[in-house]
Amino acid sequence: MHSVSAAAVLTALALCLPIASQALQAPPVELTAQQKVNAAIEKLLTQMQGAWRLDELKTPTKPAERRNEIGFCLVSGNYMSIEVHLGYVSQDAKIEQTNFQSGTYRIEIKEGGQLVASTAIGAFMNRVGMLQFEPPNVERKYQVEMEADRMNLRRNDGQTLIFQRLPDDKWKHTPLPKQPAPASVEKDKPASADTPK
Repeated sequence: MHSVSAAAVLTALALCLPIASQALQAPPVELTAQQKVNAAIEKLLTQMQGAWRLDELKTPTKPAERRNEIGFCLVSGNYMSIEVHLGYVSQDAKIEQTNFQSGTYRIEIKEGGQLVASTAIGAFMNRVGMLQFEPPNVERKYQVEMEADRMNLRRNDGQTLIFQRLPDDKWKHTPLPKQPAPASVEKDKPASADTPK
């Protein structure tokens, strides 16, 4: 049996390592055009996830003067819920001409940031001020633009919903402190067979 010195083994390993590391380094894989589109869509959908507060509503059909609006958006997976309330402040500081729209939508993002929202369930105020439910599968199309913690949803008719991301720490559950039972509960408790009288 031949004895092999440690130095010879180490020398052989040192010579093989560059070859092995070169073999492990595969050339970078070039993504196809469709894979790049899919990656951009996935990135946009990931950026949209979470809770949002309406910061501004731009619409060519409703004047901005004296208008008050509040709204929220929640995106989870491939679903988006939006609720928007608006009204106008009268000269005597009352809210009038109120309007609202609320709904949950299945969303699909297409190439170039186009979002197609299809109604799962929704309701709105109709032209005579009555609550009306929206039929399922009504489609709305938006162009999505993300800017840091802002999400802009712009429709072809010019209406734009500008949302600001809500900080996550606002939504953390804070347990209520435990309170001792009031003394009156102990006094009023009915006597049972085990309780001494």
